Amino acid sequence: MLVRRGGSPGLWQGDSPAGFAQAPSGPQDARRRGGRHRTLEFSAHAGGSQNRPGFGGGLHRGAEAGQPDTTQRRIVCGVRPGCSAAKECLPGVAGSAVEIGAEFLENPICRKITFTGSTEVGKKLIAGAAAQVKSLSLELGGLAPLIVFEDADLERTVEGIMVAKFRNTGQSCIAANRVLVQKPVYEAVLERLLPKVRALKAGDGLEAGVQIGPLVNQAGVAKALEHVTDAVARGARLLCGGKPLSGRGYFFEATLLADVPRASLCLSQETFAPVLPMLSFETEAEAIEMANSTPFGLSAYAFTRDIARVFRLGETLEAGIIGINDGLPTVSHAPFGGVKQSGWGRELGQEGMEAFLDAKHVSLNL
Repeated sequence: MLVRRGGSPGLWQGDSPAGFAQAPSGPQDARRRGGRHRTLEFSAHAGGSQNRPGFGGGLHRGAEAGQPDTTQRRIVCGVRPGCSAAKECLPGVAGSAVEIGAEFLENPICRKITFTGSTEVGKKLIAGAAAQVKSLSLELGGLAPLIVFEDADLERTVEGIMVAKFRNTGQSCIAANRVLVQKPVYEAVLERLLPKVRALKAGDGLEAGVQIGPLVNQAGVAKALEHVTDAVARGARLLCGGKPLSGRGYFFEATLLADVPRASLCLSQETFAPVLPMLSFETEAEAIEMANSTPFGLSAYAFTRDIARVFRLGETLEAGIIGINDGLPTVSHAPFGGVKQSGWGRELGQEGMEAFLDAKHVSLNL
């Protein structure tokens, strides 16, 4: 028997809201407002993926005042006429993150917290939830490796890299953060990637041909520049991009780095920008060691035509989501979440709903 963990009375799976108002896609993703820029479609989808399973148990949402615009999104729900829980199922709260977090953690009415954000904040929630042994679902930092083996279909691989890295301007928790290529095909992959990355136009999303939109704030631009500067100082080759756009807005050029040393910041910290670092490996064992060498394990990618290797990678890669020959492996009906310091539990799929329910064993002796 599965029962709700708490929340609005009368809101069960059958009474879930019909859907979300979708933000515009394509060129409308980036809009200019008084010199600031907002990325709309992806943030609405990300919020929706976290909210949907919570409707089954009654969900409340908080946002920190002063945070980037993309985190203070407004999710508009379509609900069935007459749904009594419509006014209670998704109230938004804006204000101090410390005060909001403390209320959720300390108030016994709140029996479940789901959070998407940094591992640092996730650890604070874990510590705060201990007092009431409060249930948490945490989707935290990612540092996804993308591995290219010498037997891969290179054309398909390059298309997959472009999606996995540059979707939403690289601002995705499952974005490929480091691309590992087997030495026999390393230069061939670079040759195919370079013109595609160089052709990506950054700028205002209302302008024709723009494919790289804004970063979320100035700190994001500064971090991207720091990662590029650090990699080049350590010996990486800067093949294109590598700097912010001049003028208003938080724009950064699509960037390709080759021969990136393993000690570089961009290989140990999530860049969250259109910066693609590449390095080579020799053996499958070395690739797996490099992929698993961080404390994170949200997603991983691999391109190969060797079916036996596919099964080995499924067992050995330390990640909650693995895309094989697939640059976008997430779907709404499959569980989404990580291992190690990339989180607890799952969103989406049956597992995402069950995270908001409690199992009970009821024994009835007649």
